[in-house]
Parts: sequence; C-alpha cells; structure tokens
Amino acid sequence: MTEKDDFERMMEVSGVIPLGDLRTPKQRKQQRAARDKRQDARADEEFEAAMANLDGVVDKDTPAPPPPPDPTRVRHLKFSSRDRLHIDASVDLHGLHRDEAVNRLDLFVRNAFVTGARRLIVVTGKGHHSAGGVGVLRIEVEAWIKSDGLRLVAAFGEAPRAHGGSGALVLELRSRS
Repeated sequence: MTEKDDFERMMEVSGVIPLGDLRTPKQRKQQRAARDKRQDARADEEFEAAMANLDGVVDKDTPAPPPPPDPTRVRHLKFSSRDRLHIDASVDLHGLHRDEAVNRLDLFVRNAFVTGARRLIVVTGKGHHSAGGVGVLRIEVEAWIKSDGLRLVAAFGEAPRAHGGSGALVLELRSRS
C-alpha cells in the first residue's frame, strides 16, 4: 500500500469527500454506511479486548441480590369493616386546595418513610362539599401515589369504616432496605 493509498483511506474514514467527486448521493450514502459499519466493528473489537483484560472475578458461590421491587406498580388493597389495623401515622387533608394537599401529602409520606413507619392513613374526605360531589382530593392522592409515590408506597386501599371508610386511604410503605 502506498502513501497515497493510506492518505486516501484516512480521508475516506474521516468522511472527507474529494473535490470533483462524481459519485451519486446514493453511492456516497452507501460508502458512509460501509464506513460506519467498519467503525462499529472496530469499536466492538476494542470493547471485547478491554473486557478480556479485566481481572475481576465473580464469586459464583455468592448468591445474587434479590431484584428490587417493581416501582411501576402499586398493589391495591381491600379492607373489610372488621379489620383492626395498626396505624403508624395519619394526615388530614380536609379543606386544602389540590396543590397544597399534594405538597403536604408528599412531605408527610417522605417523613414517615424516613422514620420507618409502615402503615399510614390519609384522610381526604368523601367530596360532599366538592363541585359535583366528587372527591377531588382522593383523585389527587391516588394520582400522586401512582406517580411520585411509586418509590415509597407499596400498596394502598380504602380505609375500613373505623378509620374513615371511603373518606380515607390506607397506605402501606415499602421497606427501607
């Protein structure tokens, strides 16, 4: 291979198109695709060589850690009116506007999680005083649980009658481990 061939090959690899190039755009595109494929192959070879040089050894006797809980899913619980629950903490969101209620809920659940609480009551009210009689705060709380609360809340459900019934939710927090 001559010096001129080396030079032309280096220019081609770097994407330089010579002046007066008579190739069609389709031919240039094919040539670029071939060049990219060669570069990818070189990168794969370099990666494999680097991996072969690693001296880390995996201990096959050590069991793999358990997979983390699926943060994209929150279980829905059902409690009967007879259920006697041990509640670690509760918060009442009555009378708050949506944003204010969600901010207070977020702070409450995060603090409860840090302190090691496992089961919480969130009182949202039944929505009798809301427009249309629909519990707006309950909808907002459930939306928060399914978005921002995913990493903290393992399960939730309507509270038993003794703890507020349809006007409250029971939240079970994930373990801190």
